[in-house]
Amino acid sequence: MNGNLRVIKVGGSLFSRSELPQRLTQWLNRFEDDATHNLLIAGGDGLVDCVRQWHKTHELSEPFCHEISLRLMSVTSRLLQQWLPGTPVVNAPLNFLNHRTAILDCYQFAATQSRLEATWNTTSDSLAAEIAQTTGRGELWLLKSTLPETPHMQDWQAAGVVDAGFVIAAAELEMVQLVNLATPDLLSIRGI
Repeated sequence: MNGNLRVIKVGGSLFSRSELPQRLTQWLNRFEDDATHNLLIAGGDGLVDCVRQWHKTHELSEPFCHEISLRLMSVTSRLLQQWLPGTPVVNAPLNFLNHRTAILDCYQFAATQSRLEATWNTTSDSLAAEIAQTTGRGELWLLKSTLPETPHMQDWQAAGVVDAGFVIAAAELEMVQLVNLATPDLLSIRGI
């Protein structure tokens, strides 16, 4: 493979925004001329919020809710594909080799290779960090609808920007960059 891999997690909070397809395409186009491949991971959106409510209402186990949430990410990966026509959905992090940009349906990876705990402490942010680490590339971009006030990743969890396990999952990454895709100016912050 020529070039590197950029793991890009598209936050579920962006899915209900009508401007997401246009802004995502615009943001991806800024990398048009470099040799880096893009592997997109779709967040769970409001679908996972429903599972959180079922967990509380019906006292479902966290591992069960985690698995259902991962399956719902398969649905959101297909939705992301609708907004990026021609972009293939792959089922393993390294199956993108013949594509400049691909979308990862991360259910198979999470079910067979992930070492993250199957609880609410692990969301698509930590999973994306683990995938970036697993591929050996160490570059993770989190597209969000808000940014924290500080570049310190330890503060991001307290601010509700990432999940409780993210700092550990992202500890060995070379770069973590947050981008506010909800604003036209696409403000970003690099994690330290």
